Amino acid sequence: KFKQQPVEWDKIGMLLEAAREAPSAGNLQTWRFIVVTDEQKRDALAHVCAEQFWIGTAPVIIVVCSEPRKMERQFGPKRADMFASQSCAAAIENILLMAQDQGLGACWIGTFEEYDVKNICSIPTTIRVEALIPIGYADETPYIPVKYTLEDIVFLNSWQDKVKYPNLALDNWGAITANYCKKSKESCKTLFEKGTAKLKEFHERMRNKVKEKISEKKSKN
Repeated sequence: KFKQQPVEWDKIGMLLEAAREAPSAGNLQTWRFIVVTDEQKRDALAHVCAEQFWIGTAPVIIVVCSEPRKMERQFGPKRADMFASQSCAAAIENILLMAQDQGLGACWIGTFEEYDVKNICSIPTTIRVEALIPIGYADETPYIPVKYTLEDIVFLNSWQDKVKYPNLALDNWGAITANYCKKSKESCKTLFEKGTAKLKEFHERMRNKVKEKISEKKSKN
């Protein structure tokens, strides 16, 4: 969700500048960006994005497009679409990173009806819609998804030839230290919990013994 707070134009400009600086196949820069602020258009775009109506609450939606024909003239029809999408993906990532840096919330939307998006934004048929990015000030703290470890996704020289300790192999000592600290913290927590449980057990035994002695004295008296 987004707050009903306008996004400053200088920040939008910074996002677009970050996108413009992204790498592209052949440096053709076939990306194009439509900045949508009109409320009716934002609501209409949300409707054609699988009815994800929260998208329309963002004060700004950037529609990311590509020009495959320009890419086709350089690389041929087989690679044009892929290179156009890859170039736009690099630009989108830059937008997301800059949004985070500027204290903004943003999301990469890939589910939409392209024909309808083109109609809403008057996009020519030769242009392809690659993604929509709703942008605004977040009104909630999003859930941070769990990521695979490097051990799960890194191979050495060939597929499935996994590196057991990739951070060590890559001299990524910061990650190694953080990992050891995390494990140490977890170990300390486990030891503390075990120690606390034993203390409680000991306390319970002592209390029962005291009760027994008190009962014995009372019975003698």
